[in-house]
Amino acid sequence: MERLTVMERMNRKLLKDTNLRNTSHKLPLLLVLDTSGSMQHNDNIDKLNNGVESFYKEILADPIARQHLEVCIVSFGEGGVKVEMDFGNPAEQQVPRLSAGGSSPLCTAIMTGLDLLEDQIDLYNDKGIASHPPVMIVLTDGEPTTMEYDRNGVPVLVTKDTPDFKITKKRFNYFQTNMKLASHTIYFGDDVEDTYFLHQFATDEGSVRKLDEVNIINFFKMLGKSASALSKAATGSGNSLEMTHDLFTEIAKKKR
Repeated sequence: MERLTVMERMNRKLLKDTNLRNTSHKLPLLLVLDTSGSMQHNDNIDKLNNGVESFYKEILADPIARQHLEVCIVSFGEGGVKVEMDFGNPAEQQVPRLSAGGSSPLCTAIMTGLDLLEDQIDLYNDKGIASHPPVMIVLTDGEPTTMEYDRNGVPVLVTKDTPDFKITKKRFNYFQTNMKLASHTIYFGDDVEDTYFLHQFATDEGSVRKLDEVNIINFFKMLGKSASALSKAATGSGNSLEMTHDLFTEIAKKKR
């Protein structure tokens, strides 16, 4: 899948506008999840699915938080880029079952997610709904690729000169500056040899973290608790998403 067309975005926004009932303040949370073929290793795709389910259990157990938190899941890998769930009330969403395969078109996934995020914030503004600065979580186990393959069928890796990267980086910077986007990039496994691109899509140096594979499920439990807590805070309070440091391993200095 390529990025959503303007018409697709308009139709999605119109449908949400029609069905919007809860106008309490919001916290938009965007999850950009790697479902590439390498996620089959060590049953990581199963850990990811169990993690997402645990995340939803944490949210749905909190009747106040689920009125304020709105979640969107974009996957990249199997079938290219897929909008698993557009922004919506967790109580009304069906948790997706993710499958692994394909390459890792991270830039296209981020662009797709930011398009949906922009439309969601526009909807809040149209309805006079207060909202927290948006949060994006990127979870991956490998180097980003484009949507293209070479003559041997190998996915083409993203470079600093890749047009998709330059466009995505520019759009990401816009969201950071104008919408105060808080972005955390999380990686695990041994296939990420250079964290340069993860740093390009993170709020700051400390927002790039390495996660042990065995902690994938615990990470999502922690995310559910943190997102619930932040969603209940007053908008404009300056509160931020808390990440439990003992879940993450020390990141060795990578070339950037």
